[in-house]
Amino acid sequence: MIVDKIFELCNGVPHTGHHATLVNLLFEAQIEAARNNNNISKNAAILASVGNGRFTSACISAISTLGGIHAPVLEDKVGIYRDRSGIRKALKRGELIPGFGNSFYKEGIDPAFNKFYGYAEANFPDITAGIMGAREIILFETGLDIHPNAAAFTALTAEAIGLPYGLEPLLLIIPRSIVWAEVFVANRPNKPLFIP
Repeated sequence: MIVDKIFELCNGVPHTGHHATLVNLLFEAQIEAARNNNNISKNAAILASVGNGRFTSACISAISTLGGIHAPVLEDKVGIYRDRSGIRKALKRGELIPGFGNSFYKEGIDPAFNKFYGYAEANFPDITAGIMGAREIILFETGLDIHPNAAAFTALTAEAIGLPYGLEPLLLIIPRSIVWAEVFVANRPNKPLFIP
């Protein structure tokens, strides 16, 4: 049902079962990754849960960590990966390439995304080729073997389904809010707050 509602936002772009499967696999991977990794958004949700005992604050705190360096889903459009000269120029300026690098997995992609990425590669090869092309440029220009991360996979999915620009965070916030709810329940104060 949620996937259907997301597709309604995509301005009549025709969707197949492959599109729905891609989104569902992304959601499963986002949840697994958030559960397994001690990432910044989950920690923000924990701190807000302990700090004031409100789930809305936990979500707002977690969401406010997104973008820039952590989960740059707005900055990370698959189209930037096709601009090879732009990537080279950014690397020469010492800039980070959105969607690459992971604090927890240096030797490959986060294993939570293996099933998702295999499916994307088989069914959306033109989009995955853009991401892998960017990875090759990063390796060639810097010697660093940096792998795509959750932001790149979110951008891949947003492009595949035709999600309008600016709505990409939906594909990260919806699944990760499940984990933020889990950490809220585990970390909230034991007693209800008295609010006059």
